[in-house]
Amino acid sequence: MFQLSKVRTFSDYISDVFQFLKLYGKHYFINYLNFAFPALLISILTIVIFSIFSSQIFTAFISIIGLGRNFEIQNALLVFFSTIILYIVTSYFITLSLSFPLYYIRLIRESPNEKPQLQTIRSLFRKDLKRMLLFGILTVALNIIVTLFFILVAFYLIGGFIAFLFAPILFLLGLILITVLIILIQFLTIWYIVTFFYYGNDNLLFFTAAKKAFKMLMRNFWRIIGANICMMLIVSVSYRIITAIPFIIFDSFLEITDLNYTILNSSISITEKIIIVIMFCVSFLVYLLLYHLILILNNLVYYSETEKLEQNNNSLN
Repeated sequence: MFQLSKVRTFSDYISDVFQFLKLYGKHYFINYLNFAFPALLISILTIVIFSIFSSQIFTAFISIIGLGRNFEIQNALLVFFSTIILYIVTSYFITLSLSFPLYYIRLIRESPNEKPQLQTIRSLFRKDLKRMLLFGILTVALNIIVTLFFILVAFYLIGGFIAFLFAPILFLLGLILITVLIILIQFLTIWYIVTFFYYGNDNLLFFTAAKKAFKMLMRNFWRIIGANICMMLIVSVSYRIITAIPFIIFDSFLEITDLNYTILNSSISITEKIIIVIMFCVSFLVYLLLYHLILILNNLVYYSETEKLEQNNNSLN
């Protein structure tokens, strides 16, 4: 039986994720694929559509930023509706992907000796659908703002890093700033995920859940951040290993030197474009499934910190 509610150390978080996978892994991922199949299909179709019309979209953006070039109405509409569709699909898919581990692990806590049933998970999701979609819409909007901010910071750091190369002290300062940025990105990602678990499990408002998640993370900053960085490294390495073989095979077959450029290249055949789209879809699916290790880990963070808080309250009483 998997012990969900317990106070965990740094090593416990890593080992318990793999213990969870050992006991529930096959059942978890099969049910997730069944649960998320419509959203997965829509996401894959979105990838295909964007791949097919990528050259038009690219041309549209060039028309926007290029001086002295006329911007065609059909390109403007293409970019606008593509952005709206992407926003809706992303919001729904984020909601779906975060909801499944939330309900699955909650059901394990309620019935430790039984594996959660897909029908029960779907029933819970339908019941909370409005709240979950609201969270997805809010977080996508916030993520866009945060992403734009980090892009600006990244450009600043790259420019600063080049300047730092000419002075050892400034070079060291640049490395420190880059390290801080990596930790900050990881912190925001964890904060966002744990906020969802407080939002869903405790039935809190969005900003109340965010405040509670922030306080919890600050109490055990390095333990939680460290465990997530280790798990992210495991996910990244596993992803590269799993996807390396098909990419090497197709890369040698198609003689691809730049995958993004190849999709935009109108001179390649339809068959080659289809193969490239399939490669993107497979990579997307593999990374999606591996990222659930991060979601499971932060679910354990939620239950561990909840248990720790309950123990502290009981000792005070």
